[in-house]
Amino acid sequence: MNRITSALSGLLCLAVMACSSSAPAPAPAPAAKGAEPAKPAAAATPAAPAAQPVATTAGAPVATKPAAPTAAAAPAKPAAGGVPEWVTDPQVYEAAKKEGTVSFFCSLPQSLCEAIGKRFTEHTQIKVEVTRLSSGPQWDRIQREAQAGIKNVDVTENGLPAGFIDAKAKGQLTPYTPKGGQKIDQAYRDKDGAFGAFYVNVQFIAYNPRIIQAADAPKSWKDVLDPKWKGKLSIGHPQYSGIAVDWNLVMSKLTGGWDFLQKLKALDPFIVRSLVEAIPPLVSGERPLNAESYSDSAWEAKLKNQPIEIVFPEEGIIASNDYTGILKDAPHPNAAKVLVDFLYSAENAQALIDQYIYVTHPDAKPPAGFKPIKELKTIVVDPAEVSPQVKNIRDRFADVFG
Repeated sequence: MNRITSALSGLLCLAVMACSSSAPAPAPAPAAKGAEPAKPAAAATPAAPAAQPVATTAGAPVATKPAAPTAAAAPAKPAAGGVPEWVTDPQVYEAAKKEGTVSFFCSLPQSLCEAIGKRFTEHTQIKVEVTRLSSGPQWDRIQREAQAGIKNVDVTENGLPAGFIDAKAKGQLTPYTPKGGQKIDQAYRDKDGAFGAFYVNVQFIAYNPRIIQAADAPKSWKDVLDPKWKGKLSIGHPQYSGIAVDWNLVMSKLTGGWDFLQKLKALDPFIVRSLVEAIPPLVSGERPLNAESYSDSAWEAKLKNQPIEIVFPEEGIIASNDYTGILKDAPHPNAAKVLVDFLYSAENAQALIDQYIYVTHPDAKPPAGFKPIKELKTIVVDPAEVSPQVKNIRDRFADVFG
């Protein structure tokens, strides 16, 4: 693939954003406070989840009531010898237990990162040191520490495929194909096993229905540029957010060039480093429209009955592979492999899809009312096209927004 295309459901998504460790950081985005994104505001757990919007041919949100997510998958019973069934190599598993700890860089929302670590520890008694970082800062830190000879990270999961491509070229990744990964379509895996995707990032439009009526909500990606959204819109910063890189490239294609950035600036958008940060001002009503909503955070808020509705734009959602890999200099190499075994397991996939995460494992069963990625109209971002343009995309954004 050498261009961005729109395709109907059934098209596998292979998407990207990119990161250059050498790129100088721009002035901090207005929404950012501190190096890392804040957690979305917590809300009381409801008796039943909010309705899920279903995309129509016109892209309008139509509410249906999905079944409540099932309880997180129960830990698989260990096979003979106490080894979980998803473990690839029992000898590696025993060595991992002796290491006792694994360091995990995770870009999912904080609560999901911690839940993964907790489930893994319940299986293995191996402690998971979870560090939640958005994609850009993850690779910046990994490369800085590599240059300094610091070996702190075992496993990295983030949405910057170009960062993985660069790390692979530098010999910084350990090729590894976990047992569960063998079931996942090759479209989600590096051909040499250096990295792969156990879930996919998805972007759509989200809004607060207490402020914006469904009839007035954007129906297409172009609609977010309407002057009526001045002072109401939030967007991501491509220097920090990998999926914001994708969004900017897609918008340039859909609108016929980069002039859309000037239209966007005229709307006085609230700029966040990580799109996780866009949820609190959306649900509070401060910025009730998010032009490039991060699916994991949006669904997390919606399942807590926070005031958020989702629009699948008529052109299609934007989907991006979110990769995972093991660092060559991992301080706990065996525990790293066992953690990756778990990440690619059917059990972990089921626990994630129950929280409306777009997983890649074919055995995961979606909750009622939730459409998996293969059933959605999709805009696919070609890694070969976007990777060389990352600096250009970031520079264009910085030229307009500073």
